[in-house]
Amino acid sequence: MALPVTSFSLACASVAEFVRGSLGGDEVIVLVGSPADAVPQGAQGKHHLNLFFHRLEPAGFFPDATPRDPWRVRVHCLVTPFALADGEASAGENDLRLLGAVLRLFATTPLLPEFEAEGQQFRLHAVFQPMSLDDVNRLWTTQRDLSLRPSVAYEIALVPVLPHTAAEVAQLVGSVRLDVSAARQPGLPPPAPIRRPPFTLRAADFSAEAWRPQLAFGAPAGWARVLDVDAGPGAAGASAEVGIAGRAGELLSLRWDVWHHGTGWSPGPAETQAVPTFEMFPPTPAGAKVKTVPLPFTDRPGQAVLRACRTCVRRSDDAPLEVLSDPLLVVVRGGTP
Repeated sequence: MALPVTSFSLACASVAEFVRGSLGGDEVIVLVGSPADAVPQGAQGKHHLNLFFHRLEPAGFFPDATPRDPWRVRVHCLVTPFALADGEASAGENDLRLLGAVLRLFATTPLLPEFEAEGQQFRLHAVFQPMSLDDVNRLWTTQRDLSLRPSVAYEIALVPVLPHTAAEVAQLVGSVRLDVSAARQPGLPPPAPIRRPPFTLRAADFSAEAWRPQLAFGAPAGWARVLDVDAGPGAAGASAEVGIAGRAGELLSLRWDVWHHGTGWSPGPAETQAVPTFEMFPPTPAGAKVKTVPLPFTDRPGQAVLRACRTCVRRSDDAPLEVLSDPLLVVVRGGTP
């Protein structure tokens, strides 16, 4: 049975593929494994270059990473040629030619090309690592009856180790717009369009005791995390249609926080009770069951955020936990502060 591919194996394979593509031609076979395993391959009548990945170390960065965040490690790579003699040069001379090509390659291209793992793009950095005589002796004495061969070592950083279930990261920006002018006059182009982060559909992991509910506005163009409202008498009593994803039948509370230019953020109207309308967001709001939630204010410009809150008990110590969803943002524009 084939073992599953991981981000770590893909990273090491990307290094080998980069070396393989850069050396060019079919005369050199690039292998990944221990040097001892590469020796019998010389019978194929071609030069071989072996990449031996060993000695993993922590990155030394990201000290606050959680178990559901990507982990980064440094991995050391020993590059060993197994060249053959040809009409022009001996096997030892060809070993040095291969090593020279590798040294030139990583010296001129220390930042390796991007590779993809689980839908994400990563880039590695190759750093030359001189080996002491003790390091060389300790490494080569483990390679069975293989005698010491000319080699070069590199540190490959930083190699990603991706978790099975990644942590959900809240979007920190509701919208972005840039509009610069001395004074708006008739005939000038309209302001730049508002750009918003895309809404990402996620399935809740109900096996975790602290699973988080999810909210989204049922906007006509699709699920959204931001809602724009024009302030004024015409918006009095306005409400929003909110989709709620979570475990069926579990009671949640919807909580508002409002912003005023004079007082900043403060609690909004009293919390309202709700239950999830589905376990995972359907592709579009069309026909989906949503809850109508009154907006906290529409008579002045400002902002408000809506969160869903659920309470649970931690099994380890029976401590109560309060779990909040990512916030939904309401922006009230126009009117008088």
